Amino acid sequence: MNKFDIQVPDDVQDIIKRINDAGYEAYVVGGCVRDSLLNIVPDDWDITTSAQPEEIKAIFKRTVDTGLVHGTVTVLYHGEGYEVTTYRLDGEYEDGRHPKEVTFTASLEEDLKRRDFTINAMAYHPEKGLVDLFNGIDDLNNHIIRAVGDPVKRFSEDALRMMRAIRFAARFDFEIENETYLAIKELAPTLSKISAERIQTEMVKLLVSDHPDYFRMFYDTGLTKVFMPEFDKAMETAQNHPHHMYSVGEHILHSLLYVPADKCLRLGMLFHDLGKPAALTVDEDGITHFHGHQELSAKMSKDILRRLKFDNDTIDRVYNFSLYHDRKIEHSEKAMRRALNKIGEKNFPYLFDIKYADTMAQSNYLREEKLEDIKALREIYASVMEKRQAYKISDLAVDGKALINEGIQPGKQIGEILSNMLEDVIEEPAHNDKEYLLNTYVRKAANLLLLLLCLIITTCSLTACSLGPKDNKTVSAPSTGFVPATPGNYDSEDKAVIVAINEETGTITFQTTYTGKKYTLNYDGATIFLDKYDQGMSLKQLKPGDLVVDRFMKDRKRLDNLKLMDGTFAFNATTDYELDENGKALYISGNKYTFSKDLVVIGSEGLGTLMDVNAIDAITVKGIDHEIKSIYIDRSHGYLRLTNDTYFIGGWIEVNKNQICKIESDMILTVPVGTYDVTVSNQGCQGTEKITVAENEEVELDVSKWEGETKYGKILFVLSPTDAKVYIDGSVVDTTTAVELQYGIHQMIVIRDGYQTISRYIKVQSDSSSLDVTMEAKESVSDNDADKQTVSDNSLSANSVSSNAVSNNSANNNTNISNSSNNNGSSTTNNSQNNNNSDEKASSISTNSANSSKDVISTGGDYKVYIDSPSGVEVYVDGSYAGIAPVSFAKKSGQIVVTLRKDGYKTRSYTLTIDDANRDSSYSFSALVPTS
Repeated sequence: MNKFDIQVPDDVQDIIKRINDAGYEAYVVGGCVRDSLLNIVPDDWDITTSAQPEEIKAIFKRTVDTGLVHGTVTVLYHGEGYEVTTYRLDGEYEDGRHPKEVTFTASLEEDLKRRDFTINAMAYHPEKGLVDLFNGIDDLNNHIIRAVGDPVKRFSEDALRMMRAIRFAARFDFEIENETYLAIKELAPTLSKISAERIQTEMVKLLVSDHPDYFRMFYDTGLTKVFMPEFDKAMETAQNHPHHMYSVGEHILHSLLYVPADKCLRLGMLFHDLGKPAALTVDEDGITHFHGHQELSAKMSKDILRRLKFDNDTIDRVYNFSLYHDRKIEHSEKAMRRALNKIGEKNFPYLFDIKYADTMAQSNYLREEKLEDIKALREIYASVMEKRQAYKISDLAVDGKALINEGIQPGKQIGEILSNMLEDVIEEPAHNDKEYLLNTYVRKAANLLLLLLCLIITTCSLTACSLGPKDNKTVSAPSTGFVPATPGNYDSEDKAVIVAINEETGTITFQTTYTGKKYTLNYDGATIFLDKYDQGMSLKQLKPGDLVVDRFMKDRKRLDNLKLMDGTFAFNATTDYELDENGKALYISGNKYTFSKDLVVIGSEGLGTLMDVNAIDAITVKGIDHEIKSIYIDRSHGYLRLTNDTYFIGGWIEVNKNQICKIESDMILTVPVGTYDVTVSNQGCQGTEKITVAENEEVELDVSKWEGETKYGKILFVLSPTDAKVYIDGSVVDTTTAVELQYGIHQMIVIRDGYQTISRYIKVQSDSSSLDVTMEAKESVSDNDADKQTVSDNSLSANSVSSNAVSNNSANNNTNISNSSNNNGSSTTNNSQNNNNSDEKASSISTNSANSSKDVISTGGDYKVYIDSPSGVEVYVDGSYAGIAPVSFAKKSGQIVVTLRKDGYKTRSYTLTIDDANRDSSYSFSALVPTS
């Protein structure tokens, strides 16, 4: 313990004291301690405690279950929220991203030991002082970023920590300790296991730091080769030109230092010259040129930012900056107005910052002249804005309504007239006068047309007179009651979610964000579609789930114009999400977003509900201020059934290398749409076949062809401690010699008094191999000890499994035993919280609903969940057969997947959140749809 005076807020001290008074330990921990010691005011105060979540909820009246699986409860105190997390041990990180299980502990030391860097592994108590077990204070004083313990192990647990190390170095201007740095270089390729959203977050945090040029370290360590290989080419492209003194990449890094710490500006500088390597030419004098690099850079920025899951607003702005960063503008107000019209008023002021940074990162050649040019352009821009000179159609003194009042019919002609007016006004601002514009572009033209008509009528009359009268009847034109469809002709406005677009009927269905009411409007050739920057867009660019402002004629149900809503967030086709325990919020890239009460969920078959979203689906999420307004299912799921599987029942099935479960009779698996391998194994026989799964379609796989001669492999277990007891498939084995096992998947449990129990699956697929198993000590015996366990296939829950033992990591959810001791892989666990990225996602399937290792809690008593309808369908719970509806099963709170099946009908699944109330729960679903 060290005594340091940290000014902990009164509310935080009160929370700590109340926990202490209840008999538990509590400390502030992590970033708030680090920042306080650096004299930085912390953004958040995180508290760690020996009390478990239910005990914290008993101490405080107002709490929110933020992440019970990881031991986190948010305590609401005087209007603020404070995260309180139980001391914990993280189990093995099977995918380089998330621990496959979490075990609570009473030891602060064990909790600090799992953290990433020494400067983040300190705790503080207002009375006891600082707890610094890993010399974090020394590293702070010496400006060092150092991993806690073995850096290879820390980065193997979560590969994103490599980016975090560099980001912290940039934030604090620290150096990375040598062993930590070398571990980053060694493990850089494993960053590929991390979701694009998480990489994006770390990249942006570094870019907006005081040292954005530390991005160079991403390149030096090999990380950019994983998430932005285009930057590597820029670093390797020289610029032999009087205007430059750095390579393209170094020029980019230097330019980052000269723009304000704004996300879009820093990204704009990162991408502004990224297209140069592709545009490189060398003239006869050896001078390099990059003609057309602006367009290439802009396109690359859009492609890369989409790949990294940036929001559309950021993508559009960075594209704009890249495209126009060195646009030449003459020193005149007219040229400035034209540039404003081309580039747009939102982004234009920032281009001066971009041009300045670009200039400062070049050579000294003509630098003063370039800076004077920028200064002069700023002054001209200020003059145009001060005079309020028109440079866009909305600035004109005339609008569409005025043209209609002059008798112009709605349609293309209105847009052409307004464009001609704007062209005139850009040339001569004094012409922005209503009477002038109408007289010049409407009335004179109308007078000429009238004169022409008079001539035609006169000619026709003379002709008629020469032919003589034939009929003296007067025919009047019938009244149609028609109201012209006209841009700007509307009486209502709404903020809404697009529910459906029907091009055949020319209609768009909306749901208002105010009341949740749905309505349908007609659109036509005069309807205007705009993006959030008031730029025109096509109907094809809209999609269900978009948030829009729509203006329309209420009585006629005609859509006049539609604009994408500003100030929204969007996560496109993401799989990095997790439904909270109560089914009331979604965690996306670690951030919490609540559901709007009128949430719109849209799939390929139209409107749905949250129950239609499966954890393996890819979804687009849109909303406002952390409230989700819409979910669009981009990539859904299908189903897999095994046939002729009697031989393999009791064995294992592995789907796409990231789903694994035991094979049961009459089981059905929910699997992602796509093409991938499926492997089954039992009794030493195994087989693999590639399958293609379509949305909501069921695939049958005949596995009888793989029955055959049993094959065996020998495994030499290298144990630490050496006297640990190893169980394979529930039976203890003698590890003093090589153990002979059938080919396929086996469950391994390793137990030893005083150590954390290990449970994992291993996969035997070679004649001989070795497997390193290292156990971690624990201070005291807990309820998870060996003498309180029944060693069998289904005996261990997620919380009874300890931290990792097998060396090295893999994205696969099993340990592949091959003919090498360097066994890539890690064990699987049926943990529904492992919502990772798309094809890598560990969405494990439990073997049956009663023994599932998902986060389900018995409600007590004999309460049941009833599936009442549709009657006569087969019901499966988490893949296991439950019976024919109506059917019931034991109630356990948490999330389950209910699948309904019947021959001749499309299979359908629903994700249910079961409450913990002491009562039965009943569900009825829509009838299944026939397959033909």
